[in-house]
Amino acid sequence: MFLDMKKGFISTLFLAFISFTQDVPEEILQELNLNQSDLVTLINSSDGNSNTIDGNQEQIETLQPAENSKLNTEKFGYDFFSKVPTNVTAAADLPVPGEYKISLNDEIIVMLTGSISKTYSLPVLPDGTILMPEIGNIFVALDTFDQVKQRISDTVANYYVGADVDISLKKLSAKKINIVGAVNIPGVYLVNPFSSISSALAYAGGVEEYGSLRNIKLIRQNGSSNTFDLYDILLRGDRSKDLTVEAGDTILVEGTDNFVELKGSVIRPGVYEKAENEDLSDLIFLALGIKNDADLDNILVQETGEKFINTKRYNIDTKRSMAAVKMIYVFQKRQSTKNNVKVYGPVSNSSVLDNKEKNYFELVSKLNFTNEVYPFIAYLEKNDLDGLIKERIFFNLKNFNELKNVKIGFDDKLVFFASPKLESNYFDDVGEEYTIEFNKLKENYTLTINISDETILFPIFGNYKLEEIINYLGTSKENFDVENIIYTQRLKGSKKIDNLSNIIIEKTTEHSVTIPVIIPNQVVVEIRGAVKKPGFYEVSGSTSVNELLILAGVESFADQKSIILQRESVRIIQERAIERAKDDLNNAIASNIQSLNSQEINQLNLLLNTAIDSANLGRISGNFSLNSPSSTETLLQNKDLITIP
Repeated sequence: MFLDMKKGFISTLFLAFISFTQDVPEEILQELNLNQSDLVTLINSSDGNSNTIDGNQEQIETLQPAENSKLNTEKFGYDFFSKVPTNVTAAADLPVPGEYKISLNDEIIVMLTGSISKTYSLPVLPDGTILMPEIGNIFVALDTFDQVKQRISDTVANYYVGADVDISLKKLSAKKINIVGAVNIPGVYLVNPFSSISSALAYAGGVEEYGSLRNIKLIRQNGSSNTFDLYDILLRGDRSKDLTVEAGDTILVEGTDNFVELKGSVIRPGVYEKAENEDLSDLIFLALGIKNDADLDNILVQETGEKFINTKRYNIDTKRSMAAVKMIYVFQKRQSTKNNVKVYGPVSNSSVLDNKEKNYFELVSKLNFTNEVYPFIAYLEKNDLDGLIKERIFFNLKNFNELKNVKIGFDDKLVFFASPKLESNYFDDVGEEYTIEFNKLKENYTLTINISDETILFPIFGNYKLEEIINYLGTSKENFDVENIIYTQRLKGSKKIDNLSNIIIEKTTEHSVTIPVIIPNQVVVEIRGAVKKPGFYEVSGSTSVNELLILAGVESFADQKSIILQRESVRIIQERAIERAKDDLNNAIASNIQSLNSQEINQLNLLLNTAIDSANLGRISGNFSLNSPSSTETLLQNKDLITIP
């Protein structure tokens, strides 16, 4: 959650800077200490697949492609090895199991009673035998303790009539084994003689998080092998395959990325390793099963392909391959069939919801909006139960026919905005609770309106006549050149010059309108650099940059492609943008100070304390060389500065 918050306010800062970064010298941008690829990653989102769920068309929004998706929950089972003791010497008071195999340097105690009373301490010799006085060598190595006891008893019975035999082990030698693969510290280890596969792995520091807990191989000296699944112990308490290691054995832990995250109404949410041929119910068992409030018919399964994420719902008894599944979410049972749609904004009858509406078109049609409502953009946020899946459907109050195909959901949210006011060239939402949301819309659904020295960021979705927008703003048209309105759609690469009444604003992004203004007054501008007559000029407001270049006389050695035009009004807007961004960042730091470490605080303070020379601001992009389109079409404004390198 904190990471999402941090991404949010850092991307907000970046977007506030983006409008002028092309005009700020490179060395200043470097001082901001922002990694471009990181910022792009924070802002961009990838397209996911849409699926038909339970007969309803429902868009499933995914923020990242499959290859970038990451599990953010601690993986199950890897802390098991931190709790396993790793002493080499066997405890003297522990009984030796009958299947224990005798190895070199073990010491066998043979006690004879009855017809003879003697006790022998017999070490296992390098040739695998023990030497018993008066009897001779008896082979014991690699046999089980039960087999050795029987062999010694049979041998004694042949030599001593009426003798009783009691056999025990006094010293057990450590066993040398190899532990390799995806373990923390691969190598050769001396392990406790009673060690099993699971306990022996603790000597190597446990398994890495990319190592498989379910496909651990025990390879014997003779080449035979056994496969061990640690989940048998962790989930079922079954140690039947957790074999005791022998000297010379090798434990191999293979790598895996075969994980699934279980969330929602399960007993133990987390990330688990899948095994082959497990179905949906098997995977849910890994989380110790479902809670009492689980909806067994409403289980979301998310699969990943090469370039997509596919999300569907299933019943718990569904039998199908789970090989590509990366996430399973078990929903709670619905407590009520009543719709719980929340309506935010200037609406006087938000209690209109009576469960009779078939779709959101009917619902919105019944709402009574106050005079404060902003008609140009609103959105429906569809939430799947507790908000796991979200989709935002944008519309406007002039035409919301697209809502006819959207059925009423559970815990959905309709958001309308209050009419913004124009203040310092920016819209400020009336009501603090919507300020952040409204600013986000300005970043993605904004028509940029350039009028004289003002730049208006106008959130809009859908097709409108430009004249409707101008009337809404209440801007006087007396000084407009209404015959030469410029409408630019950057993504389409199109530019249209037409009468105000003919301009139709389309449903798109990155578009702008430039409204030329008839300025009868004189303006004072300055030109510097490689010109014959540098200095201040008082010219008509209809004078173009090209005309001033001709008037000042461009030198032959001038670098015309690098001519810089700086505008006072643009500089003021950029300074305000920087201050707003720093205020937003400062507030975010203050409200989350306890969640930040010292390094993060220092990095964020570096952003706050970055000084940007206002002399570098205000640049207008374009090629202003003699007779270029930019120089002939751009009219001079008061306090403009032209610099020719």
